[in-house]
This record gives sequence, structure tokens and C-alpha cells, in this order.
Amino acid sequence: MFLDLTLLFSPNLQTLCIASVTETIFKFGEGKIRRSKGVSYLYGVSKVMINPYARLKGIPTRIQSAAKNNYSGSSGSDGDILNQVHPQNHSMWYITSDKKLTFETMIHNNATSTTTIQGAFLLLLFALLVPFETTAQTDPINLKYLGTAGWEITDGTIRVLVDPYITRLKLGTGPGVSPDDDRETVMRDDYFVSDTLQIDTLISTTTDFILVHHSHFDHLSDVPYIARITGAKVIGTETTCNILRAYGIPDDQLYPVKGGEDYQFENFSVRVIPSIHSALNAKHYIDNRTYSEVPEAPLKVSEFIEGGSLMFLARFANHDVLTMGSMNFVERELQGIETDILLAGVNSSQLGLYKYNERLLAVTNNPKIIIPTHWDNFRLPYRFSQEERAAEKLFPFRDDVKRLSPKTKVIIPVHLGTITIK
Repeated sequence: MFLDLTLLFSPNLQTLCIASVTETIFKFGEGKIRRSKGVSYLYGVSKVMINPYARLKGIPTRIQSAAKNNYSGSSGSDGDILNQVHPQNHSMWYITSDKKLTFETMIHNNATSTTTIQGAFLLLLFALLVPFETTAQTDPINLKYLGTAGWEITDGTIRVLVDPYITRLKLGTGPGVSPDDDRETVMRDDYFVSDTLQIDTLISTTTDFILVHHSHFDHLSDVPYIARITGAKVIGTETTCNILRAYGIPDDQLYPVKGGEDYQFENFSVRVIPSIHSALNAKHYIDNRTYSEVPEAPLKVSEFIEGGSLMFLARFANHDVLTMGSMNFVERELQGIETDILLAGVNSSQLGLYKYNERLLAVTNNPKIIIPTHWDNFRLPYRFSQEERAAEKLFPFRDDVKRLSPKTKVIIPVHLGTITIK
């Protein structure tokens, strides 16, 4: 009988902690333990405290003893350990080649003594007292700004994209475009074509999740290609999912939501929060259109309709990140939500809302860190300066936050720059 669990070490609890299921790498037969390549182990008892948030960074070499094929034959210190701590019914602890401490519960027919069980317990205590190299509660989270409302967020275990818009079309002929931009002009009635070379350069194929706030082109249009090359799970509205289906993304990658869901995945969870779009067009904007059926692809730029708006509370191992895709929010939907990192929508449209900054800070309980998002001119390529935008929109926001919440730190992001938070 086998029960395989990954065990992690918490310096706060001074105990080993169950985190997640791992593969079986030990096989038993005829009283022998056959060792898989790259695996070391020790024995212990099966009672552990559960703390899914502690994570193991390193294992001390003193307990990485090489396994012997036959536990009944004592050959050197490793064999001695096996003889001392092999009770009849107990749990075996071992370390995999990727530095995960793991145990199996096993039952066999060999008789054992009380002193042997005591030896197992003493060895477990020894393991707990060894100074593990850990970063529990201090492991950094990295947030890379992709421009617009786009982010790549990773804690080293999970990689999440938020509204990854990489193509950055030279859209229209208005004041937002630059005469120095020699790219082809794209109009809203043109079909959208992703810059796949740029995406391949910037997006990791090891992406696990993509969160989409709404379905406008500057949030969703690059997601079909990114979802295809990464196989990432996409969480978004029904409209978002139907557009992705139109581009051939299979249902098993799609998680249609409407707000209110709170989903647990392995090493990651996300709460979906109903929201509303920015008050565009001098507060005259409203768009109630949705795609309840799969549209025909490819879509024109103008066919990437809003389809409803969301926010996300993305929970990583040691940090919670509250994301916004617009310069607006539904205050009652944020009641009781606390986060240490807020990606706050900052742009001109917020200025038309009643006490936007004050209400946002109050309802999110004055987060420790705020990073502005969706503030840049997304009609310009990455190589163009955004200093004018930053001076116009970000610096006044930063100063107002300092006045309202002096302990809150505002971090100004730059294109393709990574912010590391411990």
C-alpha cells in the first residue's frame, strides 16, 4: 500500500509539511527496496502537520544518503541507517533528484521491535533540526510588465499571463500613433494578425494560466496564438472562450466564468471578481454585446468586443495579486478582499470617477504594494519612450497614493521590465 506525497519544510512550524502528490519512485518486493536513479531517502514516522504554503528550496547533504538495494544487508553508514529504522508499518521519507522530500506509507511482513520504531522517530527529529535552506514566506514573486494591462507573473512554480497583448498594432491615424513608427497602419475594420515573431521572443512556452479581464483586442487578440503554443489554461468570460474556440483552442484549456467563482488548482488559486469597464467616451461608453455562440474567425479588430469585464485575485504560494484590466471597479464586489499586491488601472478615464483613488485604496485595505497598469500608449512599439505618459498619469497617481496611504509603495513599471517582490 503506497501513499505518495511531497513534503515541504516550514521554518516557522519546525516540521515537515504535506504539499502535493508526487509519482511513485520506489518499488518493493521480496523484502528489498530497489532504488531509482537520482533518489536519496531517510525514514521517519507518518504524522505530519499540513501547511500547503511552505516550500522547500534545498536539502542538506547530511541527510542525502545513498540508498542500498537490500535493507537487511548492512554495508557502511547508509546500510546502517536502513537497518535501524525499518519498522513493520511506517512511512519512508526520501529525497528526489529535484530536491523534493517525499514519503511513502508501506506495509510488509518483517517483524520489528519498539527500539527500531524509536530509531525512526529519532532520525525524523534529526532531519527536522537540520538547518534547511528555505525561502518559505520569503520566496520572491516576479512581475514582468508586457505593456497595456499585460503581465507575466511567476513565483518560480507557477507562471501566469494576464491580458498578454504583445503585437501593439499601429492602430488608426490619430494622435496616439507616431510619425516615427514605420509599421503598417491597421484600421479597426482590418482583420487582426498577431506578431508571432514578437510573441515567440517574449512569451515562455511553460506558461500555466492566462487570465483575461475582457475581450477587447488590447486584452485578448494575442491570446489565441499564445494559448496554442503554450497549452495554458485560459480563464475568462463566455465571450472570451467563444472567441478562443473560433481560433481552435480546445475546451479542456478553457474555463468560462462570469464572476463569483473561486477555483483551486495545483499550487495556485484564483478568485474571479465581477467588474465593469472604464468609463470611455466621456462616460458615454456602454457595450452589452456578447458572443453566446462561437463567432467566425479570423476576427476584425472591431469584432473583439468587451463581452463583460472581470477582475482576478490570483493567489500564489506567498503572495496574492489583485488584478485590474480597466480603470473602474464594483466596490461591493471587493469588500473583504485583501491583497499585498494590487495591479491598479491608471489612466485618464479614472479622472471622471468619484474619488477613484480614495475608494480603491479603502476597499482594498491599503495594499502594501501598488503597481499601475493599463497606463501606456499601446499603439506604440516597445522601443518607443513612454516617459510622457508616465509623467502625465503615473506620477500624479503615485503622489496621491502617498497622501492617502503613506505606507503603500507605488512601483512604476517599465516595458518588459521585471519587478521582484520578496
